[in-house]
Amino acid sequence: MNPADVVVAVAGAALGVDVQAEVAGTVVEAGEAAKEWLGRRVVVPRILSCGDCAACRRGRVAHCPARATRAGLAERETVGARWLANVEPPLWPDGVELWQLAALADAALAPYTALSRAGVGPGDRVVVVGRDARARFAAAIAIAKGATVEEDASAGAIVLAAGPADYARALSLVAPGVTLVLLDGAPALPPLATDWSALVAAEAHVLGAVGGHPDLLPELCALVVRGQLRLGDQVRRVALADAEQAHAAYLADGGALPIAIPA
Repeated sequence: MNPADVVVAVAGAALGVDVQAEVAGTVVEAGEAAKEWLGRRVVVPRILSCGDCAACRRGRVAHCPARATRAGLAERETVGARWLANVEPPLWPDGVELWQLAALADAALAPYTALSRAGVGPGDRVVVVGRDARARFAAAIAIAKGATVEEDASAGAIVLAAGPADYARALSLVAPGVTLVLLDGAPALPPLATDWSALVAAEAHVLGAVGGHPDLLPELCALVVRGQLRLGDQVRRVALADAEQAHAAYLADGGALPIAIPA
C-alpha cells in the first residue's frame, strides 16, 4: 500500500452508472501519510484522478490519464486518500445510515457538478429529463440553489438529461437560449440524429458532464445535513448477491437507487 493510500471497509456500493466506483464506508487501514483518516466514515467519489495533470488542473478529472481503476463490488477497497470526503460531524446528516451516503458518490454528485457548471442559481428555470435517482437529485439540487423546476422548457431555461436514454427528449425541448446539460451514463446508446440547425437557430448551449468533481462533495454533503437533499426516499438496500439483477432493473425502470450491502 502506498503511503497516501487507505483501505475502506465498504458499507454500501451504489449500483448506478459505475457499480465498481460509487462507495461509502469506513477507513480501517491507512498508509503513513494518511494516518489521520483511520476510523473516519467517508464517501469515495466515482472518479479518482491524480489531481496534478493538465486535465485535473482545468477541472476535467474524468479525462485524467492517471485516473484510478476501481476494485469492483468488494468488501474492502484500497484508494488514495486525496479525494475522500469526510462525513464525520459536522457533515454527518441526522437519521442517515452510512450505506445510504454511497448515493453521493455519483447519483447526486454528477448532477450537482453539472448544474454548478451550468451556473444554476436563484430565479433560473430548470427542466429535468429522466426517471432515475440522478434525475430526482437534480431536481432537488436545482431547488436548493434557488431555481424553479418546470415540466417544459422556455426561453433561457436549463435542461438536464440524467443519462443517455434521456438525450433525445432533452434535445426535443430546445427553445431560444436554452442550455442543454447531458450527463454520461450506462448503457451507452447509438449516436443520435441531431438537428444542429435547430440548435444553432436557438443559440443553444450544450454542456456534457462525465461524472462529478470530488472537490464538490463537501458542498453536497452540506445540502444533506441541511435537509435540502433527502436520501431516504431515493435509495434502497439490496444484498450483494442480488446486485446484478437490481442494477439491470434500475437501468431499465429507474426509481430508487439500489445500494449493495456487503455481507
